[in-house]
Amino acid sequence: MISAPAGYWGGQYRVSTGESVTVFASDSYPVDVRLGQRWADFLATLVHGSEISTVTVLLATPEQISRTCGADAVACYSARGAQLYAPGEDPGSDLSAEAVITHEYGHHVAANRSNAPWRALDWGPKRWASATIC
Repeated sequence: MISAPAGYWGGQYRVSTGESVTVFASDSYPVDVRLGQRWADFLATLVHGSEISTVTVLLATPEQISRTCGADAVACYSARGAQLYAPGEDPGSDLSAEAVITHEYGHHVAANRSNAPWRALDWGPKRWASATIC
């Protein structure tokens, strides 16, 4: 069992693919296991491999994200701890929380996939990098 960081609640949630996804939500959100399950299920709909079980999603308020990720950040990902900080609700009328989490989860996938001889985080997938460099 994974324990919640200070100021968060949640844990591991089993998704339809049989994998476990770790989701914690800020104490600023009411405790409701359906919230964590919803985001775990959402991540399972994205293209993924075994790295889905190594990410820790931390749903936080905009103020908490600003303190952790930087003043202008909407979300962020830390490869060092495989931690994805994201809003628990839509950050604006023109930006959904799903879009934000999808983007940040892409960083997690890139950090956990082989893209030899390049680092995926630096260059993106080979097809994109090759098209851009040429």
